[in-house]
Amino acid sequence: MHLTLLLFSSLCSLFVFTTIPFFWRGAGFSLLGASFFCCCCYFHSIPRTYTQIRTHFYGFASFLNNYNVYQAYVHRVTMYYSVLQQQQQQQPPLTAMPRSQVDQQERQQALVRQSEAQQSMTEMLQQIQYIYNPDTRERAFSELTKNREKKYSGLDLGPALWYSVGIMPIFLQELVAIYPLINSKDQMMGKRDAHRVSNMITLIHTIALHDGSRKQLLDSQICLFLYPLLRAPPNERNDVIRLTVLGVIGALLRYDDQQVISYLLNSEMFPLCLDIMEAPMDTSSNEQQNDLPKVLAAYVVHKLLTSEHGLAYACHHPDRFTAIAKVLHTCVSRKDAKGKHICSSRLLRHTIRCYLRLADNPQVSPLLPSMLPEELKNSTFKEFLESDAALKNSLLQLLVKVGDMGARRIVESERAK
Repeated sequence: MHLTLLLFSSLCSLFVFTTIPFFWRGAGFSLLGASFFCCCCYFHSIPRTYTQIRTHFYGFASFLNNYNVYQAYVHRVTMYYSVLQQQQQQQPPLTAMPRSQVDQQERQQALVRQSEAQQSMTEMLQQIQYIYNPDTRERAFSELTKNREKKYSGLDLGPALWYSVGIMPIFLQELVAIYPLINSKDQMMGKRDAHRVSNMITLIHTIALHDGSRKQLLDSQICLFLYPLLRAPPNERNDVIRLTVLGVIGALLRYDDQQVISYLLNSEMFPLCLDIMEAPMDTSSNEQQNDLPKVLAAYVVHKLLTSEHGLAYACHHPDRFTAIAKVLHTCVSRKDAKGKHICSSRLLRHTIRCYLRLADNPQVSPLLPSMLPEELKNSTFKEFLESDAALKNSLLQLLVKVGDMGARRIVESERAK
């Protein structure tokens, strides 16, 4: 029995040593050692070691069996994942088809937008060509003005007009041709002529808005040809043109460019706006439409005062400051024939802002308390102040700056709440 176990152990050791990988060859050497130990036990007649050797041998055989099972399991798992990977490579992902359809739709939409942009560009350039023909010029002005913010919004209409050869001389020709009509007492400017000139000035407004043509417009001094339209006597047709011209000036001031502010201050835009604000209102016409030129003129004055150069310009001479304070006082205290205050909330807002900016100058701020109209200190504009919190805060801030104790107590009580 011992001899049989010895032979079997030797064979198993040789089998393990020659067949399994190098990592497990140590087990073969262990079995060879066990065989040698069995030989020693056999020759020295130690039968009690047989049970121990058999137990170790069967444990090692069980380990080899478990290792074979583990190898089979690893093989099956590897095969499973390889098959799964092959299936995933053969089948496209579920989101590939919808994404391709989305990309195709986006490309189609981009092509449609590009086609519409090209069509709009062609139409815009065609309308600019119509300006050269006197017979189609009026319609071209109307079409370009009507579509400038929708169809031609992203097509750089301003630079296209500015860099088109001969367009600006045509604009100057249209401006000069309207001069006799705005100042004539015998010949009234027709509604058609007023709309034609307004549309043309609106195109100049488009040029002033664009970064690629604003500086060129200032350097050309073309804006000086608009100033006579601001001096026109007040009537319904002239007010429409005056409103359009003020829109051009407001477009130049929108970006707070110091070069624009210096240009307007040196070209007497400040007194022109003061004249518009001080001019009497025509109560026979639409009150809101008659008020718009004054509102825009007050806006231009406030924008000019916002800069340090403009504030110094307004406060440098006492006579100039007195004239400005007088015009602001007139805007607030103006009444109609029935004695009713006709200052609108929009005009009141810009007037208070002008007062606030003048109060920032230490030379003239002590003079403001005596120059403020009483309407700003009493309840004349109570309705406007109750409906507009920003207007109320601006007025309180102005009254506190000029030293009004009542306004100071109101501000302190609101802060305490």
